[in-house]
Amino acid sequence: MTGEPTAIAEPDATDEQPDKARSRLLQWAAPAWFLLGVIVGVVGLAAFVTLTKPKADTVAMREAAREGTLDAIATLQAGGSPDNRESSVPPKTTFTTRDANRLGSKTAKVTIVEFSDFQ
Repeated sequence: MTGEPTAIAEPDATDEQPDKARSRLLQWAAPAWFLLGVIVGVVGLAAFVTLTKPKADTVAMREAAREGTLDAIATLQAGGSPDNRESSVPPKTTFTTRDANRLGSKTAKVTIVEFSDFQ
């Protein structure tokens, strides 16, 4: 050993700047990718909905609406009801049910019957 002091390298201020820039870039990478994904998703959904929407014939729809409206006006002016019902009393219907299939009184004024097909 010759007795000369050894120099210790001190970090330059220029070495820290690229690290800060890189850490800042990495900090914004995940939110940027997320927002890009959201934008691509919205654009893709809009394109899908636009391309798969059934094409409606607006002229035919307007004509059908006009005819239906004119028919309803003519019926009302003629004094009839738009329901085309002759009387407001429904027809009386009777049928029998087993006691095992009944809930409540046999002499009830109103009976509700449910028809179901469990297959």
